[in-house]
Amino acid sequence: MFLVFLKKWKHKSFLQENRIKEREYGVPQQYGLYFSMGLALFMEGVMSGSYHICPTNITFQFDTTFMYLISILMFLKLYQMRHADVSANAVGVFFGLGVSLILETISIIYSGPWFWVFFCGAYIIVILVTVVHAYNLGVVRYDYKILYNVTRILWFELKKIVSVPGHPAVPRVRSRLVCLSCMAGVNLSLCLFFGIARTSGASNYLLAIYILNLSMYFMYYCIMKLKHGEKIMKVPILYSTLSLICVVPALYFFTQIEKKTEVSPSESRMLNTECIFLDFFDGHDIWHFLGGSGLFFFFLTILTLDEDLKYKRRESIAVF
Repeated sequence: MFLVFLKKWKHKSFLQENRIKEREYGVPQQYGLYFSMGLALFMEGVMSGSYHICPTNITFQFDTTFMYLISILMFLKLYQMRHADVSANAVGVFFGLGVSLILETISIIYSGPWFWVFFCGAYIIVILVTVVHAYNLGVVRYDYKILYNVTRILWFELKKIVSVPGHPAVPRVRSRLVCLSCMAGVNLSLCLFFGIARTSGASNYLLAIYILNLSMYFMYYCIMKLKHGEKIMKVPILYSTLSLICVVPALYFFTQIEKKTEVSPSESRMLNTECIFLDFFDGHDIWHFLGGSGLFFFFLTILTLDEDLKYKRRESIAVF
């Protein structure tokens, strides 16, 4: 949060020194979500500590709530960079987060077939609405005609791809359509897997959904930057490399089972392993250190990703 404040101050000084109007150059500099990301990471530490005092399936919700929020905020920030005028508002975002938490809570109490039918149904609706909004930049109305509108959009795009008599236009596929089709396909596959697996609890599934979608959109964003002749400068490359260096081993330590919440404390302690760092911290502690550091460096990657555009006029910046 301090680094975001420093960047905001430096950007304001840069505009004054070069007599540049903020609305004329670079991507829109909106810092609110950056501060929210920093605060969410802080609160993740607090709520994870609360969970570790008494680790059970119920208190695990304290831990995962801010994991969901961090993933959502990072996704929104990436989308907001190029779509500041149609980005999701706070009401819609927190409504979606609230639905996720309700589903997570229900899954702890009941994870039978009817829950997964409802979960997959809600998941498909969210995929549909998100894809339509992202593709048409918020133009399509979300009313009872949404399925009809989606069908018309798909037919219109198919006419571009397939040669149609009387339409000599050269077929072309929009990059945004390719990205959204891939993301929709992956999410529908996940939905099918969840419906078949039907394991107890939806916490890890929800977290996987958020992280996977964030990763796919981040890769799409970077590819489209390069496709439109923009540069990814050394600083965000350095931060993203540091993030990977932290995250990859963190995931390894996260998957190592050192407790079991379904048994008594004495039985769970039998799974504890030796401390591996400073003769005090175990593998799960290392997961927290590396995971938190990886998120921090990824925040900085997003913060500096479009630094190459600060001298470029806004009307010439690609929207993708």
